[in-house]
Amino acid sequence: MGGLAHYLEREGLTTVNIALIHKHAIAQPAPRALWVPFWYGRPFGAPNQPAFQRRVLDSVLDLLDEPAGRVLCEYDRDAPEMPSPEGWEPPFDLPEPPNADADIGVICSAMKVEVAAMAEKHADVVEKHGWTSIGLSKLDLNTVAELLAVFLRGEEKDTAIAKRPGLALKFGCQEIIDAYAECVLAFSPDAPLAFRRWYWNRTAAGIAVRRLQEVALNSTDYRVKISAQNRAFVPRDWHM
Repeated sequence: MGGLAHYLEREGLTTVNIALIHKHAIAQPAPRALWVPFWYGRPFGAPNQPAFQRRVLDSVLDLLDEPAGRVLCEYDRDAPEMPSPEGWEPPFDLPEPPNADADIGVICSAMKVEVAAMAEKHADVVEKHGWTSIGLSKLDLNTVAELLAVFLRGEEKDTAIAKRPGLALKFGCQEIIDAYAECVLAFSPDAPLAFRRWYWNRTAAGIAVRRLQEVALNSTDYRVKISAQNRAFVPRDWHM
């Protein structure tokens, strides 16, 4: 973004940047930038802290008064403390997930029941907030769960669930975690770190996708195999 800002400045546009990684702000200096010592993805600090976020925004906009050049200022206040992820629980109850090494049939059944319950909660969240980030797979969550079960059982050759099942599976697995995240964050906005631990270890959907990572390496669908090789289904930290 620092490089892009220089191009914009050459066209007569005044820019300010906000930086989360100090060494990057130094290595790729913007015309005007404010470095903030906050979590990645939270350039204005913790959610639900409008007064604090306004102070950060004011500090960024104050840099508009600086002459063109390479100005890097540092924000000298820590963001309000976030609740510890330790001991966090989701804002709703789900059935106890199966063990990660359980039979594939058991995992598939538990996953479909769980996704069905979450799909209802997600529909309520979407109706309340009026938007969702999911939809790229063109499948509803229950159909994605069925497609995931098909691949876990090694039956992808016989499925007619999607025209491009491999691609739909890749998008669908991401949409399941996104739907779970939207449900959780609608009621517990301070839980992003705890959410990942909960999803991959304590939900049937997370366990099913982790098992998919193993199965997909031997898939006959090259898109699925490549996705598994590139760790597209499961982040490196959560591989089984």
